[in-house]
Amino acid sequence: MVRKNGFAPLEIGILLAVVAMLVLGTTVYVVRTKHNYADETVDQTSETSTSGPTAEASPSPAAEQSTPIEEESSEEPTPTAPAETYSPTATPVPVVPTATPRPEPTVTPTPIPPTPTPTPADVAPVLKNLMVDFAPYSNGYAGAFKFEASENQLFYEYGVLVNGSNGPKYLWTFEYHVKKNAPVYVVADGIVQSIAKNDNANDYEILIQPNANSSWQVWYDHVNSVKVSVGQTVSAGKQLGVAGEYSATLSRTELMIRKWDNATQSAYTVCPFEVFDPSLAATYKAKVNKLISDWESFKGGTTIHPNNEYVSPGCFYTQHDE
Repeated sequence: MVRKNGFAPLEIGILLAVVAMLVLGTTVYVVRTKHNYADETVDQTSETSTSGPTAEASPSPAAEQSTPIEEESSEEPTPTAPAETYSPTATPVPVVPTATPRPEPTVTPTPIPPTPTPTPADVAPVLKNLMVDFAPYSNGYAGAFKFEASENQLFYEYGVLVNGSNGPKYLWTFEYHVKKNAPVYVVADGIVQSIAKNDNANDYEILIQPNANSSWQVWYDHVNSVKVSVGQTVSAGKQLGVAGEYSATLSRTELMIRKWDNATQSAYTVCPFEVFDPSLAATYKAKVNKLISDWESFKGGTTIHPNNEYVSPGCFYTQHDE
């Protein structure tokens, strides 16, 4: 419906309803205010009555019943704003830069000093042969030895007395008269220390020692066609050369074992069997005895070598001071 002047009936009704609600709300508010004031008065009275120090007041039933029943308010509740939810702000973790590895310096290892080579002990030579070949007599020969009737001896023992160019003298060697250019051999392992030409003969004298620091000496005298050199390490059994000159039909060579004493500046010689390899000594002693026996038989059974005087086959002494 369209109105020209004034209110329509519907609008008037709504207005009256609003006025009625306002009047009713005001009335309720006044009643509640009075009621609350009465309650506060009662509470103050109670507090006054119980403040005495002697006795506690028991609450009266009337007081308990005087609690008013709270009327429902027609006011619309004030909306409560929702509590703010706080999301924790993430603290950024600083990114640690990757460390660039620095090259480690190369450590040069300290060289381990070499283990010093121990000084060789002053050991005696160990003989493994007697320098020339020994064998039973057959067809004029006994190994390197050539049997000639014109000779008195082919083997001269250690410590034998002989007539030299300057008169009688003792030999402190094994001296052999052998066939021409008979081979001679190294008797013990060692190092060649010297090779010297003999002044009174067209041959050489060779010195071999067990090691460079040894005071023991093995002398090979009257050697030709020398097959070793100074400083060379040699082994027993190696050919040293050939026997030196002696006569038109025979050669000769000598073997001497000598010990030098630095403390006393003196020397002595020993019988070759004093420093012989124990595993071979008996074999070579038998060879010497066989040569002596064969030679004496060749010479008609005459005793030429007084072997009953030997301390070892071919030795009148074990050692002798020079």
